Amino acid sequence: MKTRLITLLLLYCQIGGAIASKNNKANQVVFNTTDESLHQYNCPEWFRDAKFGIFLHWGVASQMAVTGWYSKWMYWQDTSMSKRIPDWADGTYDYHIKHHGHPSKVGFKDLCPLWKAEKWDPNELVSLFKKSGAKYVVPMANHHDNFDNWDSSYQPWNSVNMGPKRDIIKDWEEAIRGQGLYFGVSSHSARCWKHNQRAYESDQEGPMKGVPYDGNLLKEDGKGLWWEGYDPEDLYCPKLESGQKKPDTLFLEKWYKRTTELYDKYNVDLLYFDGLGYQLGETYRRIVAEFYNTSMRKHHGKCEAVVCIKRPIDQKAVVDDFEKGVASGLRPYPWQTDTPLSTWYYRKCDTVVKKPAYVVVDMLVDIVSKNGNLLLNVALRGDGTLDVNQRVELVKIGRWLEVNGEAIYNTRPWVIYGEGPTNAKEGHYKEFTKDDDGYMSEDFRFTMHDETLYAIAMDANLNGDYLIKSLSKSSEYLDNKIKSVSLLGYDGKVTWNQTSEGLKIHTKGIPNPYALSFKIAMAK
Repeated sequence: MKTRLITLLLLYCQIGGAIASKNNKANQVVFNTTDESLHQYNCPEWFRDAKFGIFLHWGVASQMAVTGWYSKWMYWQDTSMSKRIPDWADGTYDYHIKHHGHPSKVGFKDLCPLWKAEKWDPNELVSLFKKSGAKYVVPMANHHDNFDNWDSSYQPWNSVNMGPKRDIIKDWEEAIRGQGLYFGVSSHSARCWKHNQRAYESDQEGPMKGVPYDGNLLKEDGKGLWWEGYDPEDLYCPKLESGQKKPDTLFLEKWYKRTTELYDKYNVDLLYFDGLGYQLGETYRRIVAEFYNTSMRKHHGKCEAVVCIKRPIDQKAVVDDFEKGVASGLRPYPWQTDTPLSTWYYRKCDTVVKKPAYVVVDMLVDIVSKNGNLLLNVALRGDGTLDVNQRVELVKIGRWLEVNGEAIYNTRPWVIYGEGPTNAKEGHYKEFTKDDDGYMSEDFRFTMHDETLYAIAMDANLNGDYLIKSLSKSSEYLDNKIKSVSLLGYDGKVTWNQTSEGLKIHTKGIPNPYALSFKIAMAK
């Protein structure tokens, strides 16, 4: 009996020690703000496997349906300053005067209650996104206008207190996770300290010249009005001192608290930041390190968190993000492109989708071959509905991925990303559009999964002949012989011959009018 008790006691201690060791590992703090610490980061496999996500720019500006930067351009009178206003925002001031009134009387703050999201059905939308082939969804938590789309403890101008009167992020999270997708949020408010400064100025000419815009109002000025108890400065940010080029410490600390609350409260998998790391660098680093440590505590010592930043300070510590652009070659670290299917925010004047499905498919293939992901933005109306034009293109993308998904999801880059005469230029705002000549049948992109190589022809050849030069008999890239070649989604016969020129393939038909995925099995 005594021996049995001793044995049980030893077993209990071993189990307890293992649990304690596991808990210590889960609770350890690994990341801090130093380069050495952040360079320990490895992008999680779920993100590398997912490849395709949906982005959602949706907020107060969606209600006006003019520009996503409405909170800035509504205060820019179209006079001699018009040269500084981009084409897509020109006329915002005049639109505001016509539909809402002068900015001294009706400012952006007064537009916040107009956004109702009355027809928004997050479950139906997420079902569509899943059908499009997306594996993660990233709704916007706030934009440059500084309005929070969640039950924010540090920003009273939020979607629970006014407008929709709903916790938008919470409802998105429940819908996204409920359908088995990964959940991210985007934070753009790092720009608002500068973005909203025009609200403190006035007209430069005309009958209202010199009359201060509503940013100059104080909290007490709201007594008896709908915004009683709210301070306009919380929305517009404090007025900058002359020559001030960086935000002050009070702004940075508030931004830090809002962001950490966001990922803590909603169990976020991915954080997207809209750049400006060079201005908010140390605060960014602090958030990134703590986000990674939080993820490790939740996942038993494994970091499953992703941070995407435009123009990051350090590409080893986060995922580098290109806005409306791609990498020109294979990159050693995972990266991402974010781009709109049509426009970032819904606009009444945009009646045609600017990126048809075939353009998106080409982008996705090229990006994945270079070790990247594609985050595709869709623009909801203010009421929360999605127009039929965007819906149609999403369904088309989903149909292509149903057939060709095995050449995209869970793949990794091959030794080279591709071959052919066409390649996109690297950088932001340099992507191909439907008006460009685009890719040809001589352009191929490669992906790999285990021992299977996928060679994706970026365009179909009408005569059914394809030549992949990188896969010749004497190819420096092949360690093993080719065993078989097939075409995903194609029931017809595929003939092939590996020659000194390359791998010659012939098909009598094509399974779809978009990119074609040849599946190449290698002999072991």
